[in-house]
Amino acid sequence: MEATKTMRVFEKKDIKAGQFTVKQRVEMDSIFRSGKIGLEMYYDTIECLHGFRPTTEETMQWFDYLQQIIDGFLFWIEKEKLIKRVDINMIALARNVEPEEVWTWSYRTVYEIILLEF
Repeated sequence: MEATKTMRVFEKKDIKAGQFTVKQRVEMDSIFRSGKIGLEMYYDTIECLHGFRPTTEETMQWFDYLQQIIDGFLFWIEKEKLIKRVDINMIALARNVEPEEVWTWSYRTVYEIILLEF
């Protein structure tokens, strides 16, 4: 009898809704600018957002998810053109927290803080 492989279950992130951290935004920018294409970009993207590299079988099933991720980041890149650059340290100081904490916040939250307070 042939053993069946179980697919890893994970919750896809809605990037357009801002379901990623500031740190992940910086990492994703690096991945997109790296010149990697195809599977290598996909593997790095899933690892950045979910903390694991997908298997070949998972890749076949989830490849459409990469396009959703790319579309979501393009959405935020366009929105970023409308705001001024604000340093993480400025946000931390304004919110009386350590900068390391800001890196873990939802990107949407940080974007809204920048938009409304700076």
